[in-house]
Amino acid sequence: MDASAPEDAGAPEDSRGRSGALGPELEAYVAHAAERSPALRASFERWRASVHGISPAKRLPDPMFEIGVYVWNSGENTSPALGRLGLRQELPWPGTLRAGADAASAEARARQRQFEAELVELRRRVADAYYRLWLLRRLRAIEQEHLTILQSLSESALGRVATGAASLADQQRIELTKARLADSLAAFDEQERAEEARLRAIVGAERGVAVRTSEGEPSVALPAEDPEVLLRAALQHPAIEVFVLEGEAAEARARRERIERWPGFVVGVEWMSMPGGMSESGIMPSLGVRLPLWQGAYAEAIRGAEAEAAARLADGQAALLDARAALEEALSRIRDSKRRIDLHRHTLLPQAEAAYGSVLGAYATGRASVAASLLAQKDLIELRIGLEQARVDHALAWAELERVVGRPVTRASGAPGGEHD
Repeated sequence: MDASAPEDAGAPEDSRGRSGALGPELEAYVAHAAERSPALRASFERWRASVHGISPAKRLPDPMFEIGVYVWNSGENTSPALGRLGLRQELPWPGTLRAGADAASAEARARQRQFEAELVELRRRVADAYYRLWLLRRLRAIEQEHLTILQSLSESALGRVATGAASLADQQRIELTKARLADSLAAFDEQERAEEARLRAIVGAERGVAVRTSEGEPSVALPAEDPEVLLRAALQHPAIEVFVLEGEAAEARARRERIERWPGFVVGVEWMSMPGGMSESGIMPSLGVRLPLWQGAYAEAIRGAEAEAAARLADGQAALLDARAALEEALSRIRDSKRRIDLHRHTLLPQAEAAYGSVLGAYATGRASVAASLLAQKDLIELRIGLEQARVDHALAWAELERVVGRPVTRASGAPGGEHD
């Protein structure tokens, strides 16, 4: 069937938020990207252009109007006079225009599904940039807390050095750790600028627009839908249907090339009048035949269109295999990242916090060294970073799952979650 022309209301529109800032939730960025993304706008315009190409594919060749004059030689002078008027119309072999229209219609539907696939992909790209920025800010906050603790530890160590309870080497070790941490925080500033610019570019925001991220945590859950249901949805993904429709368009073009090998027809009518003293005139119908002499060239065009159709079919089969693998990978990443989150939250972090508290208590009473305190703090910080990384991995795995499936996926109820998905 023919694709309908997309309505302007469904197109991405160029609009700006009044607040001058984006976020803080992921969905706000997705909505802004759907309105202002230049890449999405380009895909929409390609769809619209292909829809407008259906009608021209169905039109007949333009008719030809002819006019002729006789130059009558009357001896001493020559004068022009109207001689004939003609109208000719070429008529292709039946089925030619239909095949061309079928090809254009299939191409338009392919561009429509391509637009829908890019909208799904855009959400994943926005989520990737958003959570990378979210993680960067969380890690900087953790290391800022670490630096504050080190400052307190440094002041305590100075007092101990003054009383002889600690060595100058202990104090220098703390200062070295502080200097390295300060450098890490400075690097975070530059990384944050780069990630903010990347997120602005994806959502189509102007330079200088503030990009905010949520203070909450991504939700943690497993899919509530059966894997077979998700697989069926993945195999019907718009990106996969693009290959099917492009194959149909190529097959229709091959059909048109086959029909073009048959003769075409030209019908016409002429009105003739003799100049000078003659008053006779008449109408002469005519019928012509287009002779497709270059059969070798037509055969090459047919083989080329058939090869293109076979290539699109093979691309579609490869996309199906990739979709199966991508679905399994996304589900595996969701399960693994959830396991890591649960392990960090319920086992590793509580143990590290208990160990750190014990070391601090021992250090306060002079029964633990500065090295032991720094090591315990380092373990705690690494586990906190590991938890945040696992949370982001889980959020990105969910974004990838919904990209592969091509729609939102229901999450299992009763799962712990955060403020944004």
